[in-house]
Order: sequence, then C-alpha cells, then structure tokens
Amino acid sequence: MTEIARIIALFVVVSTVPLGGCGDAGGKVSYSGTIEVQNEMFVLNGSVGEEYFSGPGRYEDVAIHLYDKDGEVFRTISIGDINGSEDVSIRDERIPVFVVVDSPDIWGEENSDIATSYYERKPVTDREYLAYVGNTISERDELPVSLP
Repeated sequence: MTEIARIIALFVVVSTVPLGGCGDAGGKVSYSGTIEVQNEMFVLNGSVGEEYFSGPGRYEDVAIHLYDKDGEVFRTISIGDINGSEDVSIRDERIPVFVVVDSPDIWGEENSDIATSYYERKPVTDREYLAYVGNTISERDELPVSLP
C-alpha cells in the first residue's frame, strides 16, 4: 500500500467515527483508531469505549466480530466489561468485510437510546482502493449482517 493510500485509509476511518447520528442518544459504544490491511493482513489498533450523554455508561460483554464476504462470523474478540475505554489490537490473516462492535447492553427497547458502530470494507474512490468506512446504528436490524 502506498503512503498516500495509508493516509487516505487513516483519514477515512478516523473521520467517520464521530460522524454517526447519535443525536440525543443516551450513549454510544464506539471504536476509535485505525482499521486497515497491511501486507495482506487485517490490522485493527485503537480503543473501544463508551461515550455517554445522559448519564454514566457501563457496557457488559463488549466484543468485536469479524465477518467474511458471506456475512459469516469468522472471529469474535471479547473485550469484556467497559466503563471508560479499553485498548484493543487485532491482527488476522483473514481480511473481514464487516467489523462490528457489539454488546448485549446496546440492543432492546430499554436500550433504544444507545448506539454502536460497524465498519464495512468498500471502495472509497472511483479506483479499486478499499478502506473500512464507519457507520453508526442504534437498531440491530440496521446491521448488514446477523449477530452471533
């Protein structure tokens, strides 16, 4: 990957994280850092944390799921309970199409004011270059893949 392509990938990932539509959400479980492919290997380095707007947020059983092109989970990384943020570093020979930040505390009617992030590897320009683009959601059915 050229240096310009790495800079574009870093800009796309970092700039999309805070652009989600949290609005008046009660909180958000989000990822902040880089997600990229280096030397044919998937690399994620950053932190998963909670952002709260209407009170302190503690999220249990936080995990990151990696999905293949068929929408099947091929790896789940358990982060555990967070109250603040936790550093996370993932390297995998398989390159996921989707990366989803998940916690049971996000979903359900009683948690409708909580958002999360997922990332999709897709073209970001008219070239063949692929990068992970972030999306913020608050409903399970907004995901393009099924949670485990």
